[in-house]
Amino acid sequence: MKFLLALCALLFAVPATAATYRYEFDVVSSTIAFDRLIDNSSQYPKNYPANDPDHQGMAKLHHRLGGWIGLAGRSVLEIENHEGGGAYVECISGFVCPFAPYYAMGEGTSSTFGLAFGAGDEWRFRPNRTTGDYELAFFDDGVFVANFEHEGILFSGWSPYASFQLDNVVITEVTQADPDPAPSTVPLPASAYLLSIGLFGLTIATRRRRRG
Repeated sequence: MKFLLALCALLFAVPATAATYRYEFDVVSSTIAFDRLIDNSSQYPKNYPANDPDHQGMAKLHHRLGGWIGLAGRSVLEIENHEGGGAYVECISGFVCPFAPYYAMGEGTSSTFGLAFGAGDEWRFRPNRTTGDYELAFFDDGVFVANFEHEGILFSGWSPYASFQLDNVVITEVTQADPDPAPSTVPLPASAYLLSIGLFGLTIATRRRRRG
């Protein structure tokens, strides 16, 4: 009997609503740089570390997110269905909103997620392994190396990245039930209804036979 009930429940199961989460956070500091910044003007190329003022000056001009260097403040965004593989991202407010309403490939849970926009931008929201505080990390997968000229010198900026340190993080589920849900794209075949009626009738007949 339990098996029959479980089978009927499986046949008529209703798909769960895709969860939507709102993320609110303060950006308190950031590192926006290249993994390596090489001066190609000499026989022995010089590498400028990320904390070098010259590195920061060139990143401000030639990094994808260079315009965000030194910015801070609160940002709010919502992500729908990031556990399902196709996330819809909506920016509510704040400067960390480069992606207007946008679809992306997503993965993760409410407390940690990753988003990939095409073959380029990749974002990760996660707790820092060392401090436990949240951070939002950016990787520019579309540009392995950026070659540019600065003050007459040719530079190579390898693997552009950014890391935003966050505070006052609030994660809220804001999923709303659809008042008029659309019919399933894969309708239940008519044979399933007939099968369920037959199983129900078989159960009753079995009970009567046992009583007799």
